[in-house]
Amino acid sequence: YRSGRQADALRAYREAAAYLRDELGLDPSPELQELESRILRQDRGLDYRPRPSPRPLPARYTSFVGRDADVDDIASLFSDHRLVTLTGPGGIGKSSLGVEVARQLAETMAVAYVPVEHNRDADLPWLTAGSVGVLDPGDDAGQRAVGAIGEQSMVIVFDGCEHVIDAMPGLLSEILRGCPNARVLVTSREGLFISGERLLHVTPLPHGAGSASNELFLDRAGLRLEDLDQDDVRRVTQIGDRVSGMPLALELMAARLRTSSLAGLAAGLEDQMSLLVAKRRANAAHQSFAATLDLSYQSLDAELHRLFRHLGVFRSRFPAAGAGVVADVDVVDGP
Repeated sequence: YRSGRQADALRAYREAAAYLRDELGLDPSPELQELESRILRQDRGLDYRPRPSPRPLPARYTSFVGRDADVDDIASLFSDHRLVTLTGPGGIGKSSLGVEVARQLAETMAVAYVPVEHNRDADLPWLTAGSVGVLDPGDDAGQRAVGAIGEQSMVIVFDGCEHVIDAMPGLLSEILRGCPNARVLVTSREGLFISGERLLHVTPLPHGAGSASNELFLDRAGLRLEDLDQDDVRRVTQIGDRVSGMPLALELMAARLRTSSLAGLAAGLEDQMSLLVAKRRANAAHQSFAATLDLSYQSLDAELHRLFRHLGVFRSRFPAAGAGVVADVDVVDGP
């Protein structure tokens, strides 16, 4: 609707309402019905109100572990390159690394953060304009973004660009051509392959005894190496090895220690990996990450499997009350 597509917005509502009725036997929520009503009467309260200043970097709520040297190396590239793209599979740590690089660059230049994930090609200029501080992007949002950046010394972080890979080259060309002091940092599962791009493939964390993988796992699990016996130290190393140093996989495994021991975690992962390594078309990193996700899912009982499937209707975060309605379970108040 905010893109000037009222008919498409109403069509999206009707599709959602039909799905809720046909698949779940539910009517749209009062909030969703009210949204339809506001769209029909073109309520000015729905109009886009972008930030009056550049969108800041997301706050970090966990420690940054294992890539300090990478941060320094990538930040130094901007002395010779105006566009740096970090690539790699999901869960490898591109976003975390990119944000940390931008924090270092923020010591000497302004920073604008553009969270691209889950947006469409058509939304990219509008989203970018709002993120760099344009009050009213309008139909020429790309040009307004270029005008807002102007000659500022600014690094613009585009995070999660695999979703808009076709729209990125044109917009970035406008920014780099029209904003001589701007630098652009992109995270994406694939490169943009445009003129001037410096492409870097983010690799898994080193794993093995005394490695960054062990450090990350212990940090997220709230454990200290000096408190572990030799068998548990070996198990921590084994876990890092079996997930090939994939950061998100390590964090998922650390979270499972709330309901499992190190011995059980290491043994269970070994069993699951033996079932999955035969997937010849998957690279090693994807195999390891898939094994971690599969292990987490298979450890759930039948009722939790049902709940997991029902929660798939949510696109991202959801309230506990919404989960209760969708899955027909009793929940306590809370997020």
